[in-house]
Amino acid sequence: MRLKSIEMQGFKSFPDKTKITFDSGVTAIIGPNGSGKSNISDAIRWVLGEMSLKSLRGSKMEDVIFNGTATRPPSNYCYVSICFDTEEEYNKYHSETDGEPSSETEDGQKKAAETKFRLSDNKETIITRKYYRTGESEYYINKTQVRLKDIYELFFDTGIGREGYSVIGQGKIAEVLSQKGDERRSIFEEAAGISKFRYKKNEAERKLKETEQNLVRVNDILNEVESRIGPLEKEAENAKQYLILSEEKKGLEITLWLDKIDEIRKELEKSAVEFSAAKYELEQCEEKIASLEASLDSAINENYEISREISETERKKSEASQKSSGIEGKKAVLQNDILHYKRTLEENEQARKAAEADITSTYELLEQAVKDGEQIRQELEKASRKTEEIQAEYDKVHTDYTALQKQLEEANAAYSALFEKNAGVMSTGAKIDVSLELALRSKEDAETEITTSQNRIAELQNQLATAAEEEQKAKSAYEQSQNLRAETERKIAELRQKNEKLKEEITAKRLAVAADEQKREHLTRLEQLFEGYSDSVRTVISQAKAGRIKANGKPIGLHGTVSSILSTEGEYVVALETALGAAVQFIVVENEQDAKAAIEYLKENKAGRATFLPLTTVKGRKCDVSEVKNIPGYIGVASELAKFDEKYEGIVDDLLGRTIVATNMDAAIKIAAKTGYKIKIVTCDGQVINAGGSFTGGSAAKKVGLLTRSVDIERLSEEIKKKNASLLETERLSYNLQKQIAEAEEQTTQFELDIREKRAALDDAAAVKHTLSVRVEEEKKRLDALVLSVGESEKKLKELKKQKEDYLASVKEDAERLAAFREQLNALKEQAEAKRREEESVYEKLTAARIALLEKKAFADKQSEQVRQLTERIESGKRRLTELQAADEKARNEIFECEKQIALLDGEMNSAAEEISGYDAKMQALLAKREKIEKETNDIRAAVKQAQTEKEEAFRRYTAMEARQTKLNADYDDITAKLWDEYELTYSSAQPYRLPPEKMQKAPSRLASLKNKIRAMGSINVNAVEEYRQEKERYDFLKAQVDDLNKTRRSLDSAIAKLNTEMRETFLTCFAKINKAFGDVFVELFGGGSARIELTDPEHPLECGIDIIIKPPGKSVKSISLLSGGEQSFSAIALYLALQKINPAPFCIFDEIESALDEINVAKFAEYIKNNSDKTQYILITHRRGTMEVADTLYGVTMREKGISDYIKLNIAKIEEHIKEYAR
Repeated sequence: MRLKSIEMQGFKSFPDKTKITFDSGVTAIIGPNGSGKSNISDAIRWVLGEMSLKSLRGSKMEDVIFNGTATRPPSNYCYVSICFDTEEEYNKYHSETDGEPSSETEDGQKKAAETKFRLSDNKETIITRKYYRTGESEYYINKTQVRLKDIYELFFDTGIGREGYSVIGQGKIAEVLSQKGDERRSIFEEAAGISKFRYKKNEAERKLKETEQNLVRVNDILNEVESRIGPLEKEAENAKQYLILSEEKKGLEITLWLDKIDEIRKELEKSAVEFSAAKYELEQCEEKIASLEASLDSAINENYEISREISETERKKSEASQKSSGIEGKKAVLQNDILHYKRTLEENEQARKAAEADITSTYELLEQAVKDGEQIRQELEKASRKTEEIQAEYDKVHTDYTALQKQLEEANAAYSALFEKNAGVMSTGAKIDVSLELALRSKEDAETEITTSQNRIAELQNQLATAAEEEQKAKSAYEQSQNLRAETERKIAELRQKNEKLKEEITAKRLAVAADEQKREHLTRLEQLFEGYSDSVRTVISQAKAGRIKANGKPIGLHGTVSSILSTEGEYVVALETALGAAVQFIVVENEQDAKAAIEYLKENKAGRATFLPLTTVKGRKCDVSEVKNIPGYIGVASELAKFDEKYEGIVDDLLGRTIVATNMDAAIKIAAKTGYKIKIVTCDGQVINAGGSFTGGSAAKKVGLLTRSVDIERLSEEIKKKNASLLETERLSYNLQKQIAEAEEQTTQFELDIREKRAALDDAAAVKHTLSVRVEEEKKRLDALVLSVGESEKKLKELKKQKEDYLASVKEDAERLAAFREQLNALKEQAEAKRREEESVYEKLTAARIALLEKKAFADKQSEQVRQLTERIESGKRRLTELQAADEKARNEIFECEKQIALLDGEMNSAAEEISGYDAKMQALLAKREKIEKETNDIRAAVKQAQTEKEEAFRRYTAMEARQTKLNADYDDITAKLWDEYELTYSSAQPYRLPPEKMQKAPSRLASLKNKIRAMGSINVNAVEEYRQEKERYDFLKAQVDDLNKTRRSLDSAIAKLNTEMRETFLTCFAKINKAFGDVFVELFGGGSARIELTDPEHPLECGIDIIIKPPGKSVKSISLLSGGEQSFSAIALYLALQKINPAPFCIFDEIESALDEINVAKFAEYIKNNSDKTQYILITHRRGTMEVADTLYGVTMREKGISDYIKLNIAKIEEHIKEYAR
């Protein structure tokens, strides 16, 4: 493998697309500091997967994108592509396989599954990495988008890559010596070739950790489910028992409620008659009360009218009294107003005298102020005339000065204009010189650019043709992937359809199994609880099993009921149950003592009666059937058709030995007639001919079930087993389909990823094609512009030469005019200065005169203000006298009016007194009449009260009857509501559920017992049966998961142990080789001394640190840190070269690693590199002459534009060949 080229765009200081090719041997990259040399090594490190910002010399990943300059905008993304020549690996791999894919072993298949890409897949391998400012990264191997992990895996054990030793950055060479022992392991592991093992181990440990976490999680869930299984099973059993009890409770409750409804209906009919009588009596009482209340209302109305008249009289009297009081108040107010107006007259007289005195004194002050004002006016006129004379003088001087100033400004302007023109001419001359030089340079540059542009257009057109081919290939690949995805999706749809049908079948089978299981559990529960047996039988069996019934101090020997000791085929069940009748509940015991003890127990506990069959006493016999067995329809003796243990033969013969089973009634009649009606005959459908000739029968007899429970339980168990097997097979088919669907979906996901990759490739190809097209057009436009620019440059050169000749003539003329202007300007300045001094003197006199005039004006204004104020004061006094006279006149008029009104009020008071006396007399008469009516009203009220008492008694009887009816109706509604709420039944629809009277003898107690049992069961989850089934399935599934995870964990433990063994052996073997090579290279470079590496803990070589021990020739140092910087760098170089010697990397990039060496050591280093360049391709970034001298190729990196790197290539070998040719 060899590094062929690197291509980058937008990376650090390389904004434009830049491609650098590398030849075999030694390549040196040179250039000034800051030109971007190290950015090339950074680009190689970055594209190989480096993620350390420190190693990339940045603070954030965005720093690798070109950040712009003063003239160039920043890039939005960057990419780097590195191309390797892997033809050697490709040929080697295909020669080993003879060009055909070989059959891989199991290990080979695993390796192929783990590593998707190999260096031997193609003759050329291209690694690309893109990064966008939005933070998105993309990685490609041969234009296929991959993960960063794939790039790491591709270069395992090659010495290159993130942890490799092939790229050593600037200033990093001595780090390997300064690091701690455990920090420098990575490069040794890479050289030893165990990086991939370490990676696999880390992956296995990660998977192991995930497996253990999953195991803990699944175990937690399993424990939780396991804790629920037991309670759910009990809940399911309770739910089944609850349903049985609820059904019995339903029948009893409905029957009791129907009986109660019938009773209520009878009570309602009786209550209706009594209610009508009470209602009539109440109506009679109400009519009597109505008559009395009418009389009472009339008396009350009359009393009301009198009371209203009394109130009206009182109101009028009150109004007359209020009117009298109001007149007295008005009179008092008027008298008070007369006193107030008299005081006003006295106060106005005093104010008039004061106003007249003030007016007299103010007249005297006004006369003196007028005299002073005349004198001040004369002085003001004199000062004003003086100020006007000085102002005229100042105006004349100022006009002369202004004229001179204007002349001076015009002269200055003319001089400045001429001077600026001269300066502009001088500047124009300098500009003309610069423009001439720039035009010449621009013409030369444009001619050079024309040649470059023509070459670039040809190159871009070739690239455009290649891009069009790539786009077509990408489009074909994209369409092919889409077709594959569509085909897979169609297959998934078909599989899902099949799976849905299987799921429906599974659901149906599960429901069938659940139904059978429920039936079996119901029968089992009935069998265990002895349902269908009498209470006495249940009591004996339960107490005997508990050991509470004893004979001679020992528990009795209980064998069970007759139904539990025998069974039969399904077709004879009805016949045998009919033949046995009540005998199915007979209890089989060991001996007569046991029977006696059981009977005594029932007697003592009043638990009912039961029949017992002791084995020792019951010895039955069979009837003789020799005369009838050949009659058509004869089946056999009933005891022979039963299945039982031989020890019960006597009991079975006693119960069934004298009963014959026939097919139908006709056959039974013939058999009975033949036996003389001495034997009991039973048909298969339950018809009976009794011994003696009586017949019993009718509709088909129903199976009681006591005899067949065990048989039904066995039959159901067998059916459940078969159905479960069928269900398991269907689930297996469904699981296989789901597995196929998952695989197909995984393929679809892979196709989707492939489509996205190929879509991206297609988009990239289209984008490249578009970009190239745009660049070609832009380059053509640029070429046209350059050709046009050359013509314009020649034209501009001619114009600039003509401008320079005109400039020289203009400069001489302007110099003479400037001298004449300067003399004229100086004379005008002297005249203007003299006139300015004269103007300042006159202005000072004018200012003094203006100040004196202003002072006189201020004094005169003050005197005028005083005269104005005195005049206003006199006028104000006169107005005050007028107002006082008007107020006196008004007061006298008001006094006259008040006295007139007082006289009128005295007459009104006399009239009010007479009106009040009339009202008092009317009040006395009305009060006497009201007293008489109130006595009559009280008598009527007593009669009403008596009638009310009689009505209340009648109403009480009425309401009692009504309440009884309401209660009966409420009870009726309550019971019918219960029927509907509990069972959604009406009275008529509930009739079919009514139980016969013989079953209702102990109904209340039985219902109470059922409710107590249901209540004792507590809260019942009726869904527990289904929940139990689901939890059981979930438990089984989780248990299988736990087993799978344990298996995976054991497998990973084994793989990790195997990897540790391989890593240890490989590392120790290679470590010894590296140690020897390090010593040899060190001696070769240093010319003596010694160097070695040691493990800090040889017992644990894969975890311990690695120490480096160095002894330069002629020195004994205890610590590496005591060596000089050059010695440390040279020692580190020796170590890296030793690693290259043991496991040569395809190429090495050393960034100024020899910068600390002196010239002698640089020469040694360069010589070693040159001697080993046939094994490894070396790329050296350097400033040292000795290193440059051994290079086969030189790259010079520079910055033609600030912030943007560019390069030139120099092939030393070709130059030497040309020199030899010229020498010949």
